[in-house]
Amino acid sequence: MTDRKENLLGGALFLIFGLAAYVYARSIPRRAPVGIDSGFLPEIVALAIAVLGAVLLVRSLPRRGRTDGDADRAPDAGEAERIVWLTLGLTVAAIAGYIVLLPIAGFVIATALYLFVQLVIFASRSPRALLYAALFSIVTSVAAWGLFRHGFGLILPHGLWG
Repeated sequence: MTDRKENLLGGALFLIFGLAAYVYARSIPRRAPVGIDSGFLPEIVALAIAVLGAVLLVRSLPRRGRTDGDADRAPDAGEAERIVWLTLGLTVAAIAGYIVLLPIAGFVIATALYLFVQLVIFASRSPRALLYAALFSIVTSVAAWGLFRHGFGLILPHGLWG
């Protein structure tokens, strides 16, 4: 499969997933009659996924004067395709794990673990990179919790221990 075809497929899947997630996010019960409430962030994230999927889809469409020739193929296309599917599978598994872990561990812990796993999937696995990924994950999840809890006044999942 060429890069263009992979991007077309990926863009279409993310567009469909984003739109489905948006419809699901709209079903979250509203706690505030006006302003930001518990459905705000899921709606924004779902729309962002859909928009990025649409951008990838449009950018992957054939253009005039461009042929789908050897320039689209990597030297070792089979290995590249395997890596793409492995990365996609690991990302989907990380998202599923985050969804399962969120009500159990709470926002801060689940988000920090998800970010760390996602960074490990996409980045170098050197000890220094792992340390930076861990620090970034912890700081980002605590900052996001602080912003939503104290900035927006939203209560995020806190896990089983309250």
